[in-house]
Amino acid sequence: MDFVNHLEEICSQPLIQLPRTAVNECHLIVANDHDLRLIAQWAKEMQLYLCTLVASDERMLESHQYKLYYVFSAPDGDFLILEYPLPGTRPLAYISIRDLYPSVEPLERKAFDLYGVIPIGYADGLGRFVLHDAYPGNLHPLRRTRNYENLKRRQSKRNVAATGPRLVYPAGMMVLPVGPIHAGIIEAGQFPFVVAGEVIEDVPVRLGYKHRGIEKLLESHYSLLTGWELVEKVSGDSSFSHSMAFCLAVESLANVIIPESAQLWRALLLELERIYNHIADVGALAHDISLDVVAADLAVLRETAVQLNHRLCGHRLLRGINRPGGIVFPHTPDLTPVPAFLTNLQKEFLALSHLLLELPSCRDRMITTGVLTTQEAQQGGATGLAMRATGAITHDFRLRHPIGVYKRPLIQTIIRELVPQDRESSGNLAGVYKSDLKGDVFARMALRIAEVNSSIRICIQVIDELTKSVAQQETWCAIDAQVSAAPSFEFGLGYVENWRGDLFYWVMKGPNNAIFRCKVRDPSVFNWSALRTATRRKPRQDQPGKYWENILADFPLINKSFNLSYAANDL
Repeated sequence: MDFVNHLEEICSQPLIQLPRTAVNECHLIVANDHDLRLIAQWAKEMQLYLCTLVASDERMLESHQYKLYYVFSAPDGDFLILEYPLPGTRPLAYISIRDLYPSVEPLERKAFDLYGVIPIGYADGLGRFVLHDAYPGNLHPLRRTRNYENLKRRQSKRNVAATGPRLVYPAGMMVLPVGPIHAGIIEAGQFPFVVAGEVIEDVPVRLGYKHRGIEKLLESHYSLLTGWELVEKVSGDSSFSHSMAFCLAVESLANVIIPESAQLWRALLLELERIYNHIADVGALAHDISLDVVAADLAVLRETAVQLNHRLCGHRLLRGINRPGGIVFPHTPDLTPVPAFLTNLQKEFLALSHLLLELPSCRDRMITTGVLTTQEAQQGGATGLAMRATGAITHDFRLRHPIGVYKRPLIQTIIRELVPQDRESSGNLAGVYKSDLKGDVFARMALRIAEVNSSIRICIQVIDELTKSVAQQETWCAIDAQVSAAPSFEFGLGYVENWRGDLFYWVMKGPNNAIFRCKVRDPSVFNWSALRTATRRKPRQDQPGKYWENILADFPLINKSFNLSYAANDL
């Protein structure tokens, strides 16, 4: 898309375009608030998707300012990057685009906690998002002036009285607080259910309990060449996709193209990560509706999938193998038995899945439970599987921004044929159709089933190539020299479609290959608000005068159907 010509027609001042090595990226400096709003309005009209908002403290660089970087994705595969320096007249405040892109809210709230920058018009409610009451209010740990001793001194003055937000609701309603500590081994998060009788009127989810200072640790303890060691621990069930996105950002920054065999291996392992997580989630949903025999069989299949990961890579969660420059294996993996294994896994999984798809009690329990409409998903900025389950099946970075192997026509066809339009379509082993995708729990389960089927097809295709044309190629190349030669304070983008949705990394280089800034945006960041929307009572657009309602007993099922990451949101 020719961003410059379009935007120069609407902006009041000339735009400054900065060079980018990636041909699908356009980097513009926005000089004033008015033009930022005009561009955001244009982006909304042109259906550009907001990928991330990055706050950066560049007061020690030549600009001596805080800066915001907005990254938008265009439907044709291009990225628009807006660099917005905060004006000297108000160095800690900026014009928000939240009314146009509501999904920016959690990113703005994090930017306040970590930097202290304030979105004008939305100051109320800021603070205590990822840094709770135990932290001093003026900590702002990502400011460049905050070193270890400074942070330690500020933290020693903390206010230990944990109060949390005070919720006030109309008479007849009550608040049932659940969490942040839960039964079992799930992560910490608070769900204050606002109920009238049994019906859930609202659930303003409170997160931040898993904040570990990941982005600060990347700046202070890791380099561009070693950051993969930490990012693969951002969210345990997405270890490979997080390390892959980080490595892609570093490789983009250094303008490096990795060996073809490494690209094939990354695609294979990314799909294996998708497979074992989707199988686990389908099993968890079966367990939540008391189909324990089916759930147990699915748990066995998930176990065999992670055992395959261990045989190939030496780690059940695919850790320790991604590097900037490709893939490094602890031993030479044997792919010979894998196609037969995956074919058998596909057969067993789909047999169990068809029971769930066709069982009347399962359909009755899941259909119309936890509905997220396409309009709600688009307005709120939902992404990934949660978005596709509303019927927007092409909202997939493997289609919108394909990289490496995903550019190939056959792989693109497999992804596009994920869910056929009607039941007359031949060859649909998954048994999932477009009419099943209505944004409810059933739709999210059905889409997981379809994605396991398509991912196995992709894996078998990739393995065929790996065992033939590129079997003897190296899977890694040293890129130390290229990273060192890249200009300091240049940034690279890394993105993948992981099993939850699009995962986005923005990495800026500092002196001596240091990480000056690394912004991590997991798909869960955008989808927590979608979970809230799907749960609370709301009018039905298809039946005026009636409401979508869920009761307390529905929430475990709704929550499991989204299965969002607490840790990747809190960082």
